[in-house]
Amino acid sequence: MNVFITVYCVIFGIIWTVRGDSHESLVHSAVFKDYNTCIRPVQNSSSPITVEISLVLQSVYGVEEKHQTLYSSVGIELTWVDEFLSWNSTNLYNVDTILVPLKLIWRPDICIENDLSDNKCLSAESVVQVSSEGQIKWRLTKELRTECEIDITEYPFDRQSCEIRVGTLYSTDQKIRFRIKQGSTISYHFKESGEWKLMGKNFERVQYTFAQKNFTYVKVKYDLERLTSFHVNTMIIPLIILSCLNLACYCIPFDCGEKVSASIEVFLAFAFVLIAINDEIPTTSRHIFTFGLLMSLQLIFSALSVIINTFLSYLYHHNSDMPVSTFFQKLYLTIHGTRTPRKGNKPTEVKETSTSICDGPQRLSRRSNKSRESGRYNKRDSTRTTASSIRSRHSKYSVCSQAYNIDWTLFAIELERKAFIVMLILNILSYLIFLCIVFS
Repeated sequence: MNVFITVYCVIFGIIWTVRGDSHESLVHSAVFKDYNTCIRPVQNSSSPITVEISLVLQSVYGVEEKHQTLYSSVGIELTWVDEFLSWNSTNLYNVDTILVPLKLIWRPDICIENDLSDNKCLSAESVVQVSSEGQIKWRLTKELRTECEIDITEYPFDRQSCEIRVGTLYSTDQKIRFRIKQGSTISYHFKESGEWKLMGKNFERVQYTFAQKNFTYVKVKYDLERLTSFHVNTMIIPLIILSCLNLACYCIPFDCGEKVSASIEVFLAFAFVLIAINDEIPTTSRHIFTFGLLMSLQLIFSALSVIINTFLSYLYHHNSDMPVSTFFQKLYLTIHGTRTPRKGNKPTEVKETSTSICDGPQRLSRRSNKSRESGRYNKRDSTRTTASSIRSRHSKYSVCSQAYNIDWTLFAIELERKAFIVMLILNILSYLIFLCIVFS
């Protein structure tokens, strides 16, 4: 007998416990009686349902410049009032809120308009919170792959503005009206990535007309700034190093035989870097790619260096028995800074010491022959002596103005010096212009 009493008490306790925890089931039964998910939950069918929306950018996985796509994770919160899902909590065991599967209630047909994935609309496989006043709160996190027009003018020191557009698929403004939730601009949930930094965001309601019906969508615009440390280490510094190597090719002696080949190798390195960068940049003509222009200029400078070094090597190894023409002699004196005498200028009287000065050309030719035997750097010393002696002897009224002798070796060395200075100035100007455009 005692055993039966014990079993009865246990069963009664279990039933009472289940009954006590089934208050929400009673609310579900009372609220969802005759509820239709296909009917818009308003007492007056001409009244629109106001949907409060909030979007929080949680993280940015990356921006694909080639396809102009933003990969991000967004937290979305939607709030509206369902007039058919309200109850008196006092009469129903003081139950204020319940959790309901989204597929059991009416939901707005909200989609991400600029999402590139197959499922643009918000999934119904989630749970919402329903209060006793009929207020619905729908919170979810969605991985997005949205369109983002990339402005590559200041790449890699650029800032991009990407937007997410949320709107209805079929419902017009007469049925659903959007309202931005207060405080939805807070971005404390954002987790910075290794490439992008969130600078700010802005909400905007945009209304448009389609098929003589008014629609409204909410546009959230995010301002992202690129973190440049990675790109500086992998793009800017190698470009500067290649520019220095291009200038260093002018310092290679002619006699070693590697002057032209080194210039060609630097040119190929520039071309390889330019191709690698172009693979990551969108092929668009809407914006001027400043860094691409800098790369193209450096490629042109490198190609000019190949041509100049090839021409100078040809002049250096030219047959020295062939005299330098008058045109090239004047060109040599021009780039060296020595002025040639004009016609009609009469020479002044020369003292006896001019005899030793006029012997300079023979002395010059002997020095140049010795420098060719000793190497390139002695050629440069003889060139300095030649330039100073020519500058002192070929003045405006000197009787020795036509007595100079210049060979192809000296001409090539002097052209190499001037070409190095010109290329150095061009490289510095190109980098300064690039920095002014980017940081202006």
